[in-house]
Formats: sequence, structure tokens, C-alpha cells
Amino acid sequence: LLGLFRVYEVLEFSIDTMWAHVTSINLLESVPELKMPTFFLLGSQDHCVLPEISTDYVDRLVAPSKEVVWFENSKHQPFMDEPGKFCKTMARLVRPVVEST
Repeated sequence: LLGLFRVYEVLEFSIDTMWAHVTSINLLESVPELKMPTFFLLGSQDHCVLPEISTDYVDRLVAPSKEVVWFENSKHQPFMDEPGKFCKTMARLVRPVVEST
């Protein structure tokens, strides 16, 4: 239980410290292109980064390949909300790319 409290304490510190900077970043300006296959594993219930913002970025991003995987039962952290699906997705999509480099 104390470990869980510590996680939230650290999360609160991170948000308080970085929120102004993180929310001012415009990825379309700072990262308009990636020269690698790109995967977006997105929570459809994300309230931190709205799905519309994510899909707009994906649509406009220049990359050799792009793939979006939606996690219907997830918010901002699909790896925590749907760990089984997340691990299977990483193994199916990302592992082959990493192993081929």
C-alpha cells in the first residue's frame, strides 16, 4: 500500500513539475518526420491526450510506415490498463522490427 502511495506521490510531482512544458510542445513542429517504422498504441478513453489530437498527429506525421493500435478499455497508459493486449501487440508489431535491425 505504501508503494502505491509513493507512485502517486511521484506522479503528482512529475505533473506539477513538467506540465507547463509538456503541454506547450507542438509535435507537428518539433517532430514532423521520423525515419523509422512508427507504432502508436493509444487508449481510446485517454483524457490526457485526446484521441483526436493523436490521430491528427499520426495523419500528418511523415514516416516510412505508421500503425495505430487502439486500446478500447484504456486511458493514457494502455500498458497498465490492458497489459496482456499491450504485451501481445508489442511482440507482434514491434519485436519483428527491432529484431530486423
